[in-house]
Amino acid sequence: MKWSIADQECFITEENESQCVDPIKRDALPKILYPGYSCLRDQSTGICAFGKRYCGANNQCVGFPLYAKCRRSADCFFGAYCNFGRCVPTLSLGDLCNSHEACGRKALCLYSDAMSAFGTCTELLSVDQDTLIMGKTKAGTYSNLYFLTLNLY
Repeated sequence: MKWSIADQECFITEENESQCVDPIKRDALPKILYPGYSCLRDQSTGICAFGKRYCGANNQCVGFPLYAKCRRSADCFFGAYCNFGRCVPTLSLGDLCNSHEACGRKALCLYSDAMSAFGTCTELLSVDQDTLIMGKTKAGTYSNLYFLTLNLY
């Protein structure tokens, strides 16, 4: 997705982050690396942008360990997410949840109806076509975020 602001070109990166740059300089942007990603200390492979923000001795970006303080889930090592300012393990399939993030990369938090306070971690691509996915809004109410439509050809 691209758009323009003034003389800059804006786009969504592979990491789902928006960036606006001079179109001539776009290819010079460093790759953003997350905890656990391979890296080199000279930053030739990219910049460790989250967690402790440096390339460790094992040539991997260093994230925050379990139960360490965090600002966002990208700060935590793979398999953990930031919950109330601490890196905690993601939930298992079938566990009660209150956000998609809590279920990790393998599942979504599915709510039974708009009045439910909690959902269930449900494996991605395991629900029927047009299943309603619910989610909290900032006001604490629920809204229909989108319909999950699976059209496999």
